[in-house]
Amino acid sequence: MVTFLINIKRLIFILCAIFIFLLFANILANILFVNADKPLNGFIFYFYKTFDFDDEKNIPTYFSVILLFLASQTFFIIRQKLIHTTISSYMKYYWLQMAFIFLLLSIDELIRIHERLEYISIYFISSEMTGFFKFVWVIPMIGLLCCFGLYSIKFLMNIHKSLRDGYIISGFIYVFGALGMEMLSAKLHIEGQEGFGYYVTMTIEESLEMIGIIVLLYFNLGYINELSTETVRQPK
Repeated sequence: MVTFLINIKRLIFILCAIFIFLLFANILANILFVNADKPLNGFIFYFYKTFDFDDEKNIPTYFSVILLFLASQTFFIIRQKLIHTTISSYMKYYWLQMAFIFLLLSIDELIRIHERLEYISIYFISSEMTGFFKFVWVIPMIGLLCCFGLYSIKFLMNIHKSLRDGYIISGFIYVFGALGMEMLSAKLHIEGQEGFGYYVTMTIEESLEMIGIIVLLYFNLGYINELSTETVRQPK
């Protein structure tokens, strides 16, 4: 089998540099939008639509899609490198499962499936939800996340501490952004007249999601490099 080592520091540096550029572009775009005395037009309008974290199908969206897709591929590569080892079938299946989950997340980030599910969720829960649960889709997602967390305990207990810590840290950052800040932005959301606080919350939300995936990639790529060497520490 042909093996190769990834220059993790260089790749993570590039991803962080892109994220920082997009973050500052988003901040500038939202400052221009909030302080505008009249509707944006011309170059400023296109700049806002191109870099606003809360918009769809723009550069930050595609960057998030790429990050999630890369995460999916790193999980798949790990599974392929462990497929002929003596680790349990549960562990092998879990790596493949994570690859599939992050592939779905990348597709969702691109076409916003969870926002379309909002209309379905309203029929089963309530169309009158306000406050932190105004975006109704977070309620079933919290339930699914709790179930998946319980299911993942065995996996986390059977991988090495450094990798386990990395997954817990990156997972907390991503979930706090995707659900925690989403719930806060729901409370601040007023249809058609979102204020500065809402845009700050959305910026933090999307930033935490990107940072969480970059942290995850750092640990996954490190483990891939480890599996590509002769001295491999395999999970149980």
